[in-house]
Amino acid sequence: MTEVDNYGTDHLGLLVKASNDVDENKRITVENVVDECKAFYIAGHETTTTLLARSVLLLVIHTDWPEEARKEVLELFGQQDPNAEGIPRKKKMNMIINESQRLYPPIINIPRKVQRKVKPGQFILPANINVTILTLTLHLDPQI
Repeated sequence: MTEVDNYGTDHLGLLVKASNDVDENKRITVENVVDECKAFYIAGHETTTTLLARSVLLLVIHTDWPEEARKEVLELFGQQDPNAEGIPRKKKMNMIINESQRLYPPIINIPRKVQRKVKPGQFILPANINVTILTLTLHLDPQI
């Protein structure tokens, strides 16, 4: 592969590579690339914004947690700005974010098509039917 052919392995690189594919059946248009980039940007922005807003909501409701999170950040970083290396060590901050995602998942349902007959639990699902998994229901069921 020459330097010119190396588009990278990230999302945009794969899209550009697909738009330049020698096989016309696999090639996508520039409009497809632009549409995919828009969707990727909007989806990433919207889910991040929603996660942050819902995390703040939970912190307002549960008034003891903001101080716990603040103490943790000060213990880890002191007066320095938090950095990417410290993120995995932020146990309480991660708990807050994970709980926010559990209570308010960014994806509320997952549509799927059953490929072959299956029996999850007491149900029998025939092949070729559409099912929807409600993530919020899963997250709120204490038996799961």
